[in-house]
Amino acid sequence: MSQDADNRPSADEIAITRFIDGEMSEVDSREFERRLAADARLAEAVRQARELRRMFAPGRSEAGPEPSSEFKTRVMRDVARLPSYSDWQDGVVFDMGLWGKRIVAAAIIIVGLSMMVYTGLIGPADSGRLEASPAEIEERIRELDSSIRAELEGR
Repeated sequence: MSQDADNRPSADEIAITRFIDGEMSEVDSREFERRLAADARLAEAVRQARELRRMFAPGRSEAGPEPSSEFKTRVMRDVARLPSYSDWQDGVVFDMGLWGKRIVAAAIIIVGLSMMVYTGLIGPADSGRLEASPAEIEERIRELDSSIRAELEGR
């Protein structure tokens, strides 16, 4: 059996569920049994639904563990320790005090400095990169050329 386009169970699916659960009147039940005898597809759907019920039946009958006699007392004691709704609204829960504010301020400073180092705003004076204008480079090349010529002429 399939569901309609809007995801609702079909009339046959509803009838099968009601039949298996024993929710039909005697008249409706006899009429449905006549339909089952005449319609093999419907009979197969009922068989599959009953099989599914049998597969899930053990899970329904298993009860969870019994709580200890002190369970309710312990739970209620722990609930009483929780902050009240008014404490949350008044900010009592988040009251950090002086040390908490200092820790947050220190964390903000450390993160800020780390970001400045990472982006290069602060760092060592010599970054290991050569930075010069073309004119400065030409000047330095001329100086090196003249010192090399002087050394070669002196040999």
